[in-house]
Amino acid sequence: MTHSREAMLALLARLPDAALQRPRTQAAWSILEVLGHVAAWETEGARRLALIARGQGARIRWYDTDAEIDRFNARAVRGWGRLGRATALARLARARARLVAALRRLPAAALADPSHALPVTRWLREFTWTHEAGHRRAIAAWWRATPVSGATPASRRGGAAPGSESPRRRMARVRRPPAGGRVRRRRGPGSAARP
Repeated sequence: MTHSREAMLALLARLPDAALQRPRTQAAWSILEVLGHVAAWETEGARRLALIARGQGARIRWYDTDAEIDRFNARAVRGWGRLGRATALARLARARARLVAALRRLPAAALADPSHALPVTRWLREFTWTHEAGHRRAIAAWWRATPVSGATPASRRGGAAPGSESPRRRMARVRRPPAGGRVRRRRGPGSAARP
C-alpha cells in the first residue's frame, strides 16, 4: 500500500494544477475526481474492517450490480473536481490513514476468515494498491499522451515533431553544463522508469 501511494503522489507532483482539475481526462472524471473515488473506496474499506473487528461482518454492504457501484462512485466524486490540490491530497491521506488504522486493529485471524461474504484477503487489495495502481497507470498514460500547444498527431504517439515537446520531456531536459565542467546528465522526473 505504501509503494502504491508513493508512486501516485510522485506522479501527481509532476502534474500542474490545471491538469488535475481538467474535466473528463479520466473517462467522465477529472484527476481530482479520481482521487475522490480512490479515497471513497478506502473509506468504505475502513468501514468494513471496523465492522469485521466488532464481529459484525454480516452487516457489510456489498455492491452487487453495476448500477449500485455507479451510484456509489457518483456520490464519491461529487465536489472533488472543485477542490484544490492540497485539500484533495489531505483528504486522500486521511482516507488512507483511516484504512491503515482499521487494518491494524483487525486481528490477524480475521484477514482470511470466511464467515463473512468475502474474506478481507480477497477484497482489500482491490480497495487499495491494485485499485490505485490502475488509476495511476491511466493518469500517467493520459499525461504522456497530452500534447503541448501546437502538438501534432505524431507527437501524441511519441514521435518527435518539431516544436511539440511534451511536458514530461521538458522537465527531463539536460541542464546546461557548469562553466568549465564536464557535461553531466541528470535523471529528471520524466527520465525515470514510468509508473
